[in-house]
Amino acid sequence: MMGNKPLVKPDMRCSYVLEQWIRMMHYCGLPKEDMDMIHCDGPVMEKILVKGNVRLTQFTGSTKVGEHLVKVLDGKVKLEDGGFDWKILGPDAPVKHQATVDYVAYQCDNDAYNHAGQKCSAQSIMFMHKNWRKTDLIEKMKSQAGKRSLKDLTCGPVISWSTEKI
Repeated sequence: MMGNKPLVKPDMRCSYVLEQWIRMMHYCGLPKEDMDMIHCDGPVMEKILVKGNVRLTQFTGSTKVGEHLVKVLDGKVKLEDGGFDWKILGPDAPVKHQATVDYVAYQCDNDAYNHAGQKCSAQSIMFMHKNWRKTDLIEKMKSQAGKRSLKDLTCGPVISWSTEKI
């Protein structure tokens, strides 16, 4: 981080995942004193940012909160697109290379479902050039997604939406 010590604050519903990632970073060689993590809610973190007179905040989350932080922190915020991620498959479809089609189907499935609870990083929409219709990509993707289940934890619930909201 070029001499800066980052303080990371995940969404409280998934802080355990970030904690484990940081532990893996330590295992891989990140010095423990080079990064801090805090577990708190948004208003507490806002007070820390304002009182600490931070030079830059990177924020991923809702537009409403992002706009609020820009005002409160005098624009010292980098907003990361969170929530609508595109995948574009161009005209170079591997019509004669089934292994490549299999891999693309696998990757599309992982991009859409593998980080359950992290809607901001999930693939939201895919645009596909007509050449891909010459392959069995859609069938492969359907098959791949059909294997996911809450029972074996290959997919997870959307934890920020209640049944009533849906």
